[in-house]
Amino acid sequence: MGDNSHPIKSKVWLVMVTTENPEKVLLTTFLRRVPVHIKLPDFASRPIDERLELLRYIFYQEARRINRKIEVDKYVVSTLLKIKYPGNIVYLKNIIKISCASAYRDQENSDVIKLHLNNIMVKELPTFAEYGNLLIDPNTVFECSGNSLIKKSFLKLEVLLKQLETNYSHEEISKCKLAIQNLKCFVDPSSIKSGLYLQHNNLFQKIIGNQFCLANTKYLEPVLYLLYSYHFEVDEKIIDSLNEKFSNLISRSLHVAKNFYSKLPILVPQSQKTLELILALLLSDYVDENIKLRGLMVAHGENTATSIQNVVNSLCGTYIFDALDMPIDTGVEPIIDEAKKLIASFNTTEGFILMVDMGSLGQLYSEIKYHLDGDLLVVNNLTTLTSLDLALKMQQNISFKQISEAADRDYEIGVQYYEGFSQSPNILVSCISGLGDSIFWGVLRVIAAGVGISLASQGSILGPILFLLIYNIPSIATRYYLTYMGFTVGDTFIQDMYKGGSMKLLNKAASTLGLLMIGCMTATMVKFESKLSIPIEGGKPIKIQTYLDQLWVGLVTLVVTLICYWLL
Repeated sequence: MGDNSHPIKSKVWLVMVTTENPEKVLLTTFLRRVPVHIKLPDFASRPIDERLELLRYIFYQEARRINRKIEVDKYVVSTLLKIKYPGNIVYLKNIIKISCASAYRDQENSDVIKLHLNNIMVKELPTFAEYGNLLIDPNTVFECSGNSLIKKSFLKLEVLLKQLETNYSHEEISKCKLAIQNLKCFVDPSSIKSGLYLQHNNLFQKIIGNQFCLANTKYLEPVLYLLYSYHFEVDEKIIDSLNEKFSNLISRSLHVAKNFYSKLPILVPQSQKTLELILALLLSDYVDENIKLRGLMVAHGENTATSIQNVVNSLCGTYIFDALDMPIDTGVEPIIDEAKKLIASFNTTEGFILMVDMGSLGQLYSEIKYHLDGDLLVVNNLTTLTSLDLALKMQQNISFKQISEAADRDYEIGVQYYEGFSQSPNILVSCISGLGDSIFWGVLRVIAAGVGISLASQGSILGPILFLLIYNIPSIATRYYLTYMGFTVGDTFIQDMYKGGSMKLLNKAASTLGLLMIGCMTATMVKFESKLSIPIEGGKPIKIQTYLDQLWVGLVTLVVTLICYWLL
């Protein structure tokens, strides 16, 4: 290269490539003479679209080498896209070559070589992500992304967005929307079969269509994917200016757009911010921006809150509530951080409604109250019914005060406890007072018998007939109707007694009264006298019954009744 005394000039550019860290392996005196340093990220750190394109190109080379079509299974695609190895691209090429050779050996006579997980050799299997299958045809010309007409349309859209930034009017908004819609003609049918598109489409349907209930915007997805895959972006100043305007004018639409793109892999950060604004602009025709209150559901479980959010937003026909799911194995701190980030993007001056499913999440209040600009209503009763009721009131723009008063009044958990009859001893009393037996056996039967015997003694056939009619008609009718009345009244009565905790007292009182009435009825209605007597010389025999009555009136009758009860 020369020395200090004889300089030599050269027009040769020296380009060096290394996998080592130049700052560690090169001398400082040499390193400072290298004017440009370009760092190429390793395979795992590159955007997902670049990894897919590189993967497709390597398989294309193998397909041309073996002169066969290659179909790569979606699980193989997912695994290869997430490879992390120091050898980087060379390591990936080697894996693909070995896997193709393995599949070719097993499918030598097939026109299409199919690659499955059993054909690749990896040390570990990463978490599966849906990117679809790859179908490689060696007879087609491999083309990288790029289209001059698309770029011209992108340039026009960029100009329109810049005009919108300086003149935010209905006319400029319409121009931007029309320019975005016109990009649909550039959507390549083959591109919508790629793995990246599959992920984009699934997330759009899940978040925009289901979670925020904007399924009628599905036709926008192919155009948005086109912008996403081409990394469309505008100047940072335009992004900041439009973002500020959208935050004030179409804040709900902007929130939905940011929620969607936060779940997508970031290809280019500035492009992601640009696409958030474009999607918000398109969604503004479908999101009700007149809803003043903001609502958030937080629940334990993988999909509990978002599931209720989906149902409620669907029934309301628009986006009302946001939701955060809290997995059981995580603490409340990550949810608090997520809630703070979410609230930071909300305008809460009109009021904020927080719905939680368990008391442990109630501590969210103490953490987020300082991040709110208005009043906060915490509803510790997250159900579909209460959420739908609140959502409908929010949609009608009912004032925060009225909603709070109604929630305090209406959202109570009603609990009714019914103790099972098998859990404790119970007494079933057919006639708690004994009046039925006294009336029918002690009164009505005697009257009927008196009338019947009187007529029968005169030789009239009406005697036995009237006895049966007078006694049985009132008895059967009363038992029939009072059975239903007793069941209806008794059921309510028993429930009230259980609620009041007086069932044990009722059982004790009924047992006491029942025993009392049995004793009274035995003494008055059961007749039994002992015929035993003790003979005395020169006098009348002494009847044992006389002494028993003096000792305990009705004792013999009671003993006979108890013996009969024991025998039964």
